[in-house]
Amino acid sequence: MTEEKKSKWFYDVWFVILMLLTIGPFAFPLLWKSTKFSRVMKWTLTILFVLLTVGAIWSSIEMVKYIWQRAQEIQAAVVF
Repeated sequence: MTEEKKSKWFYDVWFVILMLLTIGPFAFPLLWKSTKFSRVMKWTLTILFVLLTVGAIWSSIEMVKYIWQRAQEIQAAVVF
C-alpha cells in the first residue's frame, strides 16, 4: 500500500506568502522547496521580492543620506 506524502503546513501557500512578506528573501528556500507553487510562480515571486528588497535598501540609504545632510546643515547653522 502506497501512502501519499502530505506536504508540511509550512509549505502551504498562505504561510510561504506570509514569510515572504515578513522576512523577505530569507523565505526563498521555503518558497523553492514548496510543491504548491509552479516553477513560473516561484521565479516570479523571487524576482519580485528581490526587486522589492533592492528598492527598500536603496530608499533606506537615500533616506539616511538625506537625514545626514540635513543634520549637517542644522549643525552648521547653530553657533554656540
